[in-house]
Amino acid sequence: MKHKFLLFCIFSGARLFIFLQKQYSYLFFFNEQSHLFLNGFDYFKEALTTPGGFLNWLSDFLIQFFIIPYAGSSITAIILTITAYFLGRTIQQLSGSATWAFTAWIPMIAQMWITTYTNSNFVGTLAMLAMSIATWVCLHISSSRFRLLYEGILGILLIWLAGSIGILFTSWSLLYEVC
Repeated sequence: MKHKFLLFCIFSGARLFIFLQKQYSYLFFFNEQSHLFLNGFDYFKEALTTPGGFLNWLSDFLIQFFIIPYAGSSITAIILTITAYFLGRTIQQLSGSATWAFTAWIPMIAQMWITTYTNSNFVGTLAMLAMSIATWVCLHISSSRFRLLYEGILGILLIWLAGSIGILFTSWSLLYEVC
């Protein structure tokens, strides 16, 4: 079942790329034109001084490539597919059933629709990726002491680097440890 989910993610990611390219290719050019990425250390240093600034900087960095044909839809499809994969693995480990892993594509479809909204920000897609990887890593730490330390440090780091998604991770960590 592990390989079935991986193949499903690859197939769904390819279909997502085709869909985004056929239906929303204009949107990626628009998003690139409405963002400004300054390539300099001062801009990066200033981004790190604000909560969520690193992912805002990374988002602007990736958006600058949206001007290249097929780049916007491929970057978006790859990020959403990786997010769905890690989220599916997390759901599979929590539920104990490999079938439930396929439900990870439900929030990814919603995230895709949010991404295609003209006034949305690409940083939300990256924040969802950061949170899904953080929860997946958390479930693979067997020692409860190290896991609690990891959850505490990473909760603060996610708030600082990724913004408000760190609160979602911290809430999930609290519920996971209580249950």
